[in-house]
Amino acid sequence: MSRRSVRSSLSGGLVTAFCCMIFSAPASASVPSSGWGFGIADDSGVSHLGTPFKALGPKIFRIQIPWDAAWVRPSVNGNGVRICTDKAENEEKGNGTCDNRTVEFRNILQHARNQGVQNIAVTIRGSDWELWEHSQKGVNCTSMVEFASSTNNCYPDATRYSEGLTHTVDALDDLVDFWGPANEPNTSWMTGAEGAGVLGQYWKKLVAVRNAKDPTAKLTSPDFHDRYDNGQPASIKSYLQSYWSTGGGFGDVVAWHPYNGVWNTSMATTASFLTDVAAIRGNPNFDVWLTEIGSYYKKSGTFYGPTTQNNRVTWLINQLPNYNQITRVYYYNMGFGGEPDSGLLNEFGEVRPAWTTWCLAADCAGWGSAGGPVGGSSVLSRDFSGDDQPDFLARKPFDGTLWMFKGNGIGGYASEFGAQIGGAGWSMFDKLFAVDWSGDGNPDVIARKPDGTLWAYWGNGGGGFSNPGGTLIGGGGWSMFDSLIAGDWSGDGKTDIIARKPDGTLWMYRGNGSTANGGFLTGTGELIGGGGWGLFNMMVGVIDFSGDWIPDIIARKPDGTLWMYRGNGSTVDGGFLTGNAELIGGGGWNMFDRIFAISGWSNAESSNLIARKPDGSLWLYKSNNAGGFTGGGTLLGGLWTPYDNLF
Repeated sequence: MSRRSVRSSLSGGLVTAFCCMIFSAPASASVPSSGWGFGIADDSGVSHLGTPFKALGPKIFRIQIPWDAAWVRPSVNGNGVRICTDKAENEEKGNGTCDNRTVEFRNILQHARNQGVQNIAVTIRGSDWELWEHSQKGVNCTSMVEFASSTNNCYPDATRYSEGLTHTVDALDDLVDFWGPANEPNTSWMTGAEGAGVLGQYWKKLVAVRNAKDPTAKLTSPDFHDRYDNGQPASIKSYLQSYWSTGGGFGDVVAWHPYNGVWNTSMATTASFLTDVAAIRGNPNFDVWLTEIGSYYKKSGTFYGPTTQNNRVTWLINQLPNYNQITRVYYYNMGFGGEPDSGLLNEFGEVRPAWTTWCLAADCAGWGSAGGPVGGSSVLSRDFSGDDQPDFLARKPFDGTLWMFKGNGIGGYASEFGAQIGGAGWSMFDKLFAVDWSGDGNPDVIARKPDGTLWAYWGNGGGGFSNPGGTLIGGGGWSMFDSLIAGDWSGDGKTDIIARKPDGTLWMYRGNGSTANGGFLTGTGELIGGGGWGLFNMMVGVIDFSGDWIPDIIARKPDGTLWMYRGNGSTVDGGFLTGNAELIGGGGWNMFDRIFAISGWSNAESSNLIARKPDGSLWLYKSNNAGGFTGGGTLLGGLWTPYDNLF
C-alpha cells in the first residue's frame, strides 16, 4: 500500500477546523500551533468542495462515510422508488444499476488531496440505504434507536458492520490517515447502555479491520456528542463507562462534539467529558479533537444564529487555551446557501465576521487583515494579477513582449486592455505554458528554448515575476519533445510536466511543489503512454473535464475531433482511468490554430477551453463537467492575430 500523505503528529497544537476548519491557537494558548485547514462532516457537503474549499486553503479534512459504502446498494430515484431490484445489493459488484459509493468517496478524498490536504480523517456513520429500506417497512429510523434485540433493527450487528467496514477500508485505505468507528452514536443510532455495548463491539471490529487492511492508520474514538440526554454530564459519563466496560476504546485521539445549541452548556459538558475520559482511561494524557462544533440553523430562537456564533467565538478564544488536550477543532457546516445562520460561510460564500474576528485574534496563518481568506495553493492557479480571478497570457512575436489579460470570473475580461508582464525577449522560447510549478499558489511561466533548456519565471501574484531573468530548471534535452503540457497528473497535489516525443510516446516528469531541484521530484521521466500519441496534432492541456475533480488529458486529431483521456489521480496504469479515448468534440476543432485549457474562466467551478481562429477571433467553450460542453462557443472578441502564443 502506498500512502501519499504523511501521518500527522498527534501532539501538534491547537488546530481548528470548521467542520472542519483548522486555525492556530491564540498566542496565549499553552499548546503550540501546527497548521490549519478544514473538512466536511458529511457527504451532503460535497458541493462545497469547489470555491469555498479552494478559497479556504484546507490542510486537514474530515468526512463521514457509511459503514456499507463499498457494498453495491440499490439506487433510489427522486420519488423514493427503488431502481435496483436484482438482489445484488450485498455483492461487491453489480450490473450498473446499483451504487458502490466508494467510487464517489474516492473522488472526494482524491480531490481533497489534489487541493493540498495533507491529512484525512474518516468517521463511520449509519447507512443511508438501510434508512430507506426500513422506511419501506414502516419503521421510523430517523433516530436509529432500535437495538439488536428488536425485530426492526436500524443498525447492523457487529458481524455485519465488520463485513461492510472491511470492504470500505479496503477501497479507501490509501487515502485515509485516521479511522473512527461511529459518528454521534450516543445521540442517534446507539443510545443507552445497550447501544454503548454494541458500540464497544464496533470498536473491536474496527481495530481488527484496521490491523488487517490499513495497519499504519491511526484511530479516533467514536465521535461522542454532548446532546445525550439534553447534555447532562452524568448521562455522558454513564454512557462512556458502559462503552469502556464492553471493550470499547478511545484510540489515538478522543473525538468530541460540543455541539449543543446552548454554548455555555458546551463549556460545562466539555470540561466534564475530559475529566470523565481521564478517569475511565486512568490516564489524563490524551489528545482530543473537537470534531464538530457549531450552532443549529433556525431563523428565530434564543440559542440560534449569529448570536450563538459570537458566543462560540468568545468560548473558543477564552476557554480553549485552558484545555491542553484539545489539539484540533472542526467546525460543522460550511453553510454557503444550506444553513446560512449556522455556516462558516454566508450565502455569498464570504467568511462570517465573527469567525474572521476569532481568526485574527488567533493570528491565523493564511488570513489577511481585510478579514478574508488568502487561499491555498492550487496547481490549477491562473491568477497572475492577484485579484482572485483567472488570467491568461499572450506573446507578441514581433517584439517578444508578453501580455496578461485579466478574467472577470464570469466568462469575460476584467479589462479590455492587456497589461505587459515581464520585459521583452520572450521570442527566444519555442514553448510556453502557465502553471503553479513552485507550489506557492501563484502561477508561473515555464519556457523552453530551442537549445533544449527549460526555464521558469516565478509569478509574484501581482502581475509580475519575482525572478525577471528566469531560472534554469532543465539543463538540456527538452528539445526531444514536440509537445509540453502540465497539470497534477500523479495526484499528489503537485504540478507535473507531460511531454510527448515525436515517436508518439508520452512521458511524465513529476514536480515537487517547490523551487528546490528545479521543481522536479526526481528529474527522471516516467513513460505513461506507450505510443500512439503521435496521431494528435495538438496536445491541448491537462484539466478536469469529466467532473470527477481529477485532471484529464485533452488532445486534438488532424480531422478536427477532440478527445479526452480520463485520469485516475495516481500513477497506477500510467495515471489513466481506462486508457480509452472519449470523443468530446464531434469535429470542427481544426478551424482553430490555438487551443488552451483554463480553469475558472466562466465561473469558479468551471473547466474551459479557449480557442483562436486564424481570423483573430477568440472563442470560449464551457465544460459541462461530464465530458462535454454546455453548448456552442461564445465569442470573446477579435483582433488576436498579433499574438502567436496564447496560454
